[in-house]
Amino acid sequence: MARVTKKGGYLAVTVPNLLNLYVYLNHQKLMKSGKSDFGYEYFYTPWELRKLFKKCGLKPLYFTSELRLVGGYHPLIEFN
Repeated sequence: MARVTKKGGYLAVTVPNLLNLYVYLNHQKLMKSGKSDFGYEYFYTPWELRKLFKKCGLKPLYFTSELRLVGGYHPLIEFN
């Protein structure tokens, strides 16, 4: 990513968040049963990503995460 991003450019990265335990544990269960849509998936922590980006010469500006609860999404997030 660092090699192909223009100097002064921006990059948006989406990865599974290890701190979202519900999603992580559910995916582990799906992987073990062979029913995962993605096969193998690595879950990152925000500080792990920040360290990797800095190592590659990228400057992390902003981190965010969605919050999925059992039975649906967080009530503060509106979807159309």
